[in-house]
Amino acid sequence: MAKIIVTATPFHGHVAPLVAIAADLTERGHGVLFYTGARFEERVRKTGARFVPYPAEVDYADRDFTATFPEREGLAPFDRMVFDIKHVLSDPAPVHDQRLQELLAEFPATVVISEPMSYGVLPMPSVPPGIGARSW
Repeated sequence: MAKIIVTATPFHGHVAPLVAIAADLTERGHGVLFYTGARFEERVRKTGARFVPYPAEVDYADRDFTATFPEREGLAPFDRMVFDIKHVLSDPAPVHDQRLQELLAEFPATVVISEPMSYGVLPMPSVPPGIGARSW
């Protein structure tokens, strides 16, 4: 059977659909490694997938961004969205890219399934297989 890495930004609406996919894949006998935020550990483990948490320094909870980013408070809605794209999604991308390369080295998956906001996967298609980790 195949080895598959699933990754999702640790927000409920991003993780939930991929949890369902991971459950189906493990039920079919595939090896699944799920890389996302720590608060989803129990939910991921129930699927039978191996859970790997985001590094703590980039594991932002969507429930309270203001605790992590107090400067976000008071921004207009559009400015808050731009702030989130930069600080919550884009800035951590090199950390996620590095971690995904490490995971691929130890768990050589044939497929990586991601949702659109997991920016750490963006450089993957541009690097030939076997190249390994990159620095940004």
